[in-house]
Amino acid sequence: MEDQQYIQEIIQRRLVDAKRSAVVRRAKEAKDNVRKNKSRSGTANDLLADLNG
Repeated sequence: MEDQQYIQEIIQRRLVDAKRSAVVRRAKEAKDNVRKNKSRSGTANDLLADLNG
């Protein structure tokens, strides 16, 4: 039983680390997009106006 709990804790930590890495990766990508002027800021209405042409 203790071994199974230990394995569960390891898996949970790995999942947390994987999620954290994904967030970091997405943040870096977003930062790059801002730096390269590939993104804009605005309101939800601005977004809808852009999408609707």
